[in-house]
Amino acid sequence: MTNSNFHVLYLAVGVFGLTALITALPFLFKSGEPTDVQGGKREDVIPKMFQGWRTTIRNRAVLTVCLVQACQYYVYGAFEFYISGYLKEFIGFDWLSTAVITASLIAVPIFAKPYMGRMSDKIGRRIPIVIGCIISGFPLLAIPFFHEFAILLLLSVAYGIGFAAVTAATPALISELTPKEFVGTAMGFLDMIMDVGQTIGPIISGLIFATSLQYAGVFPSFTIVLLFSCAVFILSRTSMRK
Repeated sequence: MTNSNFHVLYLAVGVFGLTALITALPFLFKSGEPTDVQGGKREDVIPKMFQGWRTTIRNRAVLTVCLVQACQYYVYGAFEFYISGYLKEFIGFDWLSTAVITASLIAVPIFAKPYMGRMSDKIGRRIPIVIGCIISGFPLLAIPFFHEFAILLLLSVAYGIGFAAVTAATPALISELTPKEFVGTAMGFLDMIMDVGQTIGPIISGLIFATSLQYAGVFPSFTIVLLFSCAVFILSRTSMRK
């Protein structure tokens, strides 16, 4: 691993993690007594927490949005896992070309999310989610049919824009579908589902990759997952709300 300079990569990750810790320390040791949750008694915190979980799980609209989020991160985690090997081993790109395309998967959503979030404020949450699922789905379907760097980079950018459109709108929609006293609980549940989706993405898609289809099957499977979540969202009552 050190021959590929991975030790430098992990060193950089450690430095950024330590920087985040140091930045957070002043807030952890901030003077003053912690405030009670919504002015209630401290002994009521645990019952309210479980009540929040029950309310969130019983809210079908919230669960639908969480499904969309899980599918997005299922695909994101798996696509991020397989694209590097596809570009280097199957197409034969050098490390620089591979790095540019894989870096676009991170850079494009970072820069696009603020604009997509602003757009969802203006036109509502439903349209960015539906269109974002479609935009992020079809480039993945096309990837196995192209070997040119420019086209693959364009497909990766298009995927990142669609991914950003969905994931910028889903948290806002969750906050609108949840009673205000349980917004934090719903957001935590959404993030948990997101992590589950991103974790199982490479595992489940690996079963497809292990077949004779390999890359020709795994990338189209991502499109199927995204379009499935889009269809569920459209057909659910969630699509009738802002």
